[in-house]
Parts: sequence; C-alpha cells; structure tokens
Amino acid sequence: MRIDSDAARRACRVYNDFAIDWTKSAGRRARAVAQINMANPDWAVAELERVLKEGALAVTLPCHRPPAGVSPSHSIWDPFWARLEEANVPATLHLGASGLLSCRNPGDEMFPEFGWGESETLRRKPAERGGGEEAISPYFMLVAHVGPEVFLQSMVMGKVFERFPRLRFGVIELSAEWVGAAAERMDSWTDFMAKVGVTYEMKPSEFLKRNVRVTPFWHEDLPRIIDRYGLEDVWVFSTDYPHLEGSRDPIGKFRKHLDKLPAGYDQRFFVDNNRLLFPDT
Repeated sequence: MRIDSDAARRACRVYNDFAIDWTKSAGRRARAVAQINMANPDWAVAELERVLKEGALAVTLPCHRPPAGVSPSHSIWDPFWARLEEANVPATLHLGASGLLSCRNPGDEMFPEFGWGESETLRRKPAERGGGEEAISPYFMLVAHVGPEVFLQSMVMGKVFERFPRLRFGVIELSAEWVGAAAERMDSWTDFMAKVGVTYEMKPSEFLKRNVRVTPFWHEDLPRIIDRYGLEDVWVFSTDYPHLEGSRDPIGKFRKHLDKLPAGYDQRFFVDNNRLLFPDT
C-alpha cells in the first residue's frame, strides 16, 4: 500500500482479491478492507473502480507521503473521491498507514521519519505475547497519528468534503485526543482565512461531524475529550483485540467511560455513529 513500485501494486491487487473473496464468504458480516496504493493516480482510480465493482465495502489508504506528490485535495484526486461518494463506500486511514516504526525496508517510509525514534530508550522490539508483532514504543504511539492528521486536515481545508458532501471517512486505531485540538485549530484558521477571501460552507469541525468517524483507544478519557471538544458524533467504538491497545475486555473498558456520559450516548458510540462507516447496515 505504501511502496511505489509495480511489484507493490501487484501485491496490493492480490491482497484485494483475497479481501473481497473473504468478505463475500463471510456473508458481508465480517469485512476485510481493500487497500489502495496511491502513488500513481491512474492506477489508484482504476484499482478503486475494480474493487468497488467486485464488492469491496471499504478501502484504506496510505498517508506516509503526499499521494502522487500532491495533496489529497488536489483536483487529480477528485475522480477518486467522487467514485467513493457515488458508491457510498467509506475510505479509511489505519494504524500503519503512515509507516511502521519496526520496518527497516528502505522502500517503505514513515511520516515522520524513522530517525526520530532511534534511541536506546525509544526502541522496542515486538513483545513475546499474542498480538505482539507491533513495536509499541513511547515514540511510535505518540506520533502514529501525525500522518493521518496531516492527510485529514489537507482534505478538510482543501474542501474535499465540501465538494463531496456524502463522502464517508474513518480514522481507525490512531487515537482520538488529537482530533479535538485539530478541529479547534482548523476552525480558528478558517475564521482568519475569511479575512483574506477564503471561505468555507461550514466550519471544519462541522465537516468532521458530518463526514468523519474516529476510534478512541480504551485508555483514552472519552468523557474528558467530549467535555473539552464535543464532537459527540465523531467517536465510534473499535477494538484491536487481543492486542494491548485493543484490551481483553474492550466493551467493558469503554462502558466505564460511557457510564460518566449522558444516558443514551452508549447507543450512539457503539451503534449509531458507526453507521457512517457501515452504510448498508
């Protein structure tokens, strides 16, 4: 998904065939998400068209570098977003979309660069436990959202959600605490940009509420996040069980947070908000 080579794109296509077949065999109840390599816009649009026709129910995208060297809000990507909107299929960013700290393949980058995590105190080898293939380190988990944040802000401020108001977008397993601050910054700068003639149909935070869903980790203080930033429509349940960041009791862990929120929010968090990413349910 992240490497710019014909071999990588062939591998991406093979994986997508598997994902679509697996989804069909599960009767759509379980869904494997197709991956779209965005290094070449023509290939990306063609592969998106192919997987949508074959029955893909969601796609995930890379954000380790600007797609094809430009912003995702560049007009060359409008056919891509238009096709997703037309198909009513969500696009997502997922942990690893901006690279993996544990990777040492020179063809696979991370944003921000690997070197920032190169120290004896920040490096971590995969733990000897179930689901321990991920290199969870003090550095990686704090910066894993940086690439997705840049990608998402480029889309919002670049008016992608204004041009494609029914586009569905998810940010998965990348934490949530950064989202509120990002929304505040975008709202503030939108007010400022209006003074120089750049205007938007809605506030960036309103585009997030309408078009974007984000999954908090169980250890994040969801009541505090909502108290500070609101965005009640944005937050949705997820788990990476049995990984450490997924918890062995994810529903129970989240219920401890939800008990502190107004009655009925559990329905929104577990079910209603998720419908943006599961439009056919």
